[in-house]
Amino acid sequence: MEERRFWSMGTICHIVIDSARPGLAAGAVDHLEGLERRWSRFIGDSDLVRINRAGAGTTTVAPETAELIQRACLGWEWSGGRFDPTVLDSLVALGYDRTFESLAGRVATRTEPGAPAPGCDSIEVDIDRCTVRLEEGQHLDLGGIAKGRAADMTAEWLLSHGVRAGLVSVGGDLRVAGRRGDRPWQVSILDPFDTDHALCTLALETGALATSSTRRRRWATTEGQAHHLIDPRTGNPAQSGLSAVSVIAGEASWAEIAAKAALLAGLEEGVSLVEGAGLAAAFVDDGGTVFATESLCRHLVSDEELILL
Repeated sequence: MEERRFWSMGTICHIVIDSARPGLAAGAVDHLEGLERRWSRFIGDSDLVRINRAGAGTTTVAPETAELIQRACLGWEWSGGRFDPTVLDSLVALGYDRTFESLAGRVATRTEPGAPAPGCDSIEVDIDRCTVRLEEGQHLDLGGIAKGRAADMTAEWLLSHGVRAGLVSVGGDLRVAGRRGDRPWQVSILDPFDTDHALCTLALETGALATSSTRRRRWATTEGQAHHLIDPRTGNPAQSGLSAVSVIAGEASWAEIAAKAALLAGLEEGVSLVEGAGLAAAFVDDGGTVFATESLCRHLVSDEELILL
């Protein structure tokens, strides 16, 4: 096994591969960092920055960028607008206008009141021509889904280069590919209130796990603490009664979409959303109680007590 831990996409990334070929881990790191250069809103010449600067103009982008934005729009449609990549203006108004590391020790002043996000109806993506067009005044943030998609694409890159098995984690959104010897991969869901403690450990033969949490990426504003999970209906940080949702899906990008949508929906609607899609999930409410779908419990390899939904 070869492992790499490194910083990319504003978070800690972890790659584990089972391969006798030297250099593949370094190649996977380069692949993931290349995706960051296309998708970051903090890199001046990234595809995303150029799209957001174009107003109502059409922007030619890399094929993987067009596919990512199309996927984000499909997630918006599937979730009934709960997952919404058009909340960037709300994040900026709350002070998240620079890298998260740059917010440390700073009290941000809210520049505008919360307002509903415009949604994805008017976004035009041409996959064949690799072009994207937004409405004037519309701006995208792809942070969460970009991390999930980067994990997916890097895992797929590893398999295409002959890796027998691999795991790619981008800030905890992870994708496993191939079987690790005669054992499944074991991955943990962390306690959102104490990330040194695992709520449970799961066995994954294949697929992905992603978590959305209001306890991550918090910063100080003149109106109190803010977090990055914006309710697109209000433009304000979500207050759904849930602090974290973790979802198992076939791909990390879809696990990310479902986890964020379920957290914004709240426990009852969130359970209906993920179970209706045939996904497995765990929910942590604001009091720290952990709930899990029956399908998630089938992945448990630890004996923590979860409330079965």
